[in-house]
Amino acid sequence: MLSHVMIGIGDFDHAYAFYAARAAELGLKAVMHDPSVPVAAWGAADGSRPNLFIGRPFNKQPPVLGNGNAAVLTRRAIARRACLRR
Repeated sequence: MLSHVMIGIGDFDHAYAFYAARAAELGLKAVMHDPSVPVAAWGAADGSRPNLFIGRPFNKQPPVLGNGNAAVLTRRAIARRACLRR
């Protein structure tokens, strides 16, 4: 049902070190790492969802409650929800 969870961060290097260590403890592998954006993601070795993303909020504002954080549904879940509303 969930595609990914996004956690907004301000200090990419510090956050990456923290979340990379937590992801390793959970057996997740890195699936994306681009400090120039900045964004990084981890997921299950078998490619299943959800993935965990960290990155600067898209609007470049500070990552605070309600800005830079998201839980995103899969396309299948969105399509199913649209069918149920009809």
